[in-house]
Amino acid sequence: MQVLNESMLHTVNTANLSLLVLEDKERKFSVDNIKELSSSRFQESSGSISSVSRSGRLWIRICLTSESKYSDEWLLTLLPAYIESTEVYVEGLPYSDVKKQGVSHPFSNREYDYRAFVYPLNIKGEAVTTVHIKLDFYNRQAADVLLMTDKTFQRFSASEYITYGLYLGMVLLAAVINLIFWYRLRDRSYFLYAMSMILLASFSSITGGYASQFLFFNSNYPVVTLIMVNMNLCFAVFIGFLQSVFQLRRFYSRIYHVSRFYIAIFLVLAILFVLFSGPWLFRLNSIFTGTAIILFLFVSLNALFRHPQLRFYSIAFLPLQAALMLSVLKALGLGGWIPFVDHLPNVGGLVHVVLLNFVLARRAWQAEKDKELAKEELLQKVNAYNRELEIEVKERTEELDRANTELTEEISERAAIEVQLRQALSNEQLALREQKEFIAMVSHEFRSPLAVIDMAAQNLEAQMREPYPEILDRLRRIRNNSGRLTSLINNCLTTDRLASERTFELHTRPVDLCQFMEKLVSREIYQSRVELYLPDGPIISKVDPDLLSIALINVIENALKYSPIESRVLVDVTKHDSQIYIQVQDFGIGIESNSREKVFDKFYRAPNAQFKPGSGLGLYLSRNIMRQHLGTLNLVSSEYNVGCCFQFQWPLED
Repeated sequence: MQVLNESMLHTVNTANLSLLVLEDKERKFSVDNIKELSSSRFQESSGSISSVSRSGRLWIRICLTSESKYSDEWLLTLLPAYIESTEVYVEGLPYSDVKKQGVSHPFSNREYDYRAFVYPLNIKGEAVTTVHIKLDFYNRQAADVLLMTDKTFQRFSASEYITYGLYLGMVLLAAVINLIFWYRLRDRSYFLYAMSMILLASFSSITGGYASQFLFFNSNYPVVTLIMVNMNLCFAVFIGFLQSVFQLRRFYSRIYHVSRFYIAIFLVLAILFVLFSGPWLFRLNSIFTGTAIILFLFVSLNALFRHPQLRFYSIAFLPLQAALMLSVLKALGLGGWIPFVDHLPNVGGLVHVVLLNFVLARRAWQAEKDKELAKEELLQKVNAYNRELEIEVKERTEELDRANTELTEEISERAAIEVQLRQALSNEQLALREQKEFIAMVSHEFRSPLAVIDMAAQNLEAQMREPYPEILDRLRRIRNNSGRLTSLINNCLTTDRLASERTFELHTRPVDLCQFMEKLVSREIYQSRVELYLPDGPIISKVDPDLLSIALINVIENALKYSPIESRVLVDVTKHDSQIYIQVQDFGIGIESNSREKVFDKFYRAPNAQFKPGSGLGLYLSRNIMRQHLGTLNLVSSEYNVGCCFQFQWPLED
């Protein structure tokens, strides 16, 4: 029995009320069934109640009588504003007078223009009036039953709207200020906090019923879905903000990774609430919400005592975290004694906004101060650097002047030296021309007596009627040495000619290589040992026959010189793919592997060839002649695996 006395006329009565509560999890009772139940089936409670089951219905019975002589009119108010459906049945009144209110019904169903659900009651004298209240809810519900007079209700609702307006204005102002800080300082902490404040304002507007009153007056909308989506997005953004201000990566690395997991979970839950609904989803959301609040409550308390630089943040967050924790406790049925549970997040948020924005403003002021100090320090460094730079520029200028003077003197000296060098070069070129002319003259003078000697030896050999071996051997030696000396003179003259690149020109003409090679190997000293292999038909190529004969003779005579007297030298002439190939194969001492490329160097002679006379010019000269013909001379592998095989190659020109 609840007696309405004079002391209750001017107060908001909730926790001091005596109620009887019955849970109807399966929603199987009608109001007629409830009226027939005895009071023993109900549980006693105060005006602040909590459901035990995850979803379902609560029946509340109030037996009212009045001792007041001043008012019979009372208003029964039900909070919070997100109850699914409410119905109030007053004894003696027909059921047709009952108006259904709740978030599942349009706001226009309500008798009073108020964010929550209000039902007028007429309590006459000492007669007992029994009131039955039906509450349907989506999830485990914490509710407040308020009983007050009309005047008290007007004062109470006015104070609520003023407080909420102040709260909403401060939250939005804080969001704008933090967005300005973010724009100026480019610190993501301000942006995340502004977004969390906007989401928190949206969340409180929906849960407090203000959105239903001002935005959806004549329409129905999924309030619970919006609440859960908004709440999960708010938690995700707020955790990101906590990561930044509490420096979780630096001070709490493990909790930092856990917080990233929570951000992902809350984003997924926001999507799930758009797609699904059911007790399991509310249960899952409650688990993660409760553990997240406990986790960051631990971080706040730990930072409060262990990290002085984070102490202000901890103090600013504690009121909001405490309010959320009390709301969760009442939703879990553990805080039935807590009245006005839907006001707690707003109150805690208001205190939090004031404290945290003071901290953030102080942080922004400190950042600006640090920025100015950094500018001054940078300016000082720039000035000092400029002074050092001026001194260094002055020193460098003096050094450059000295260096310029020295360079001018050096240029004058080098100009004088250049004149001397040009004169010396001119003298050297003149001497070189005279030397070449002298060599050419001497070579010509040597050729004439050598030719006479060779001709005399041939005549003596031809006039001998009786073969005297000793004399014939001496004559052959005379002819061989005169021929070698002639070849050496030719090599020297050709080398000198090739070295003069500016004046050197090939005197090419079309030559039948088959006839050319037959004539070349027809020399008497070649006839007994050189075997020539020619293709069918002529091979016409534009060459310098004098230089080509020198190149071939050098290679053939080397093959004869370093081979046994009784061995052969094979000369093979072929044409393939517009290329001409001449291979000279001997069966002599060969060339060691480490000397195979060096033998083409000027004046180089292989170690195993030192026992024979030579100048080291033959192969060098032959390769250079082939280069002048755009060809090559290489030492290639022999199919006979003995001796050496030299290959001439150059392009065929028709």
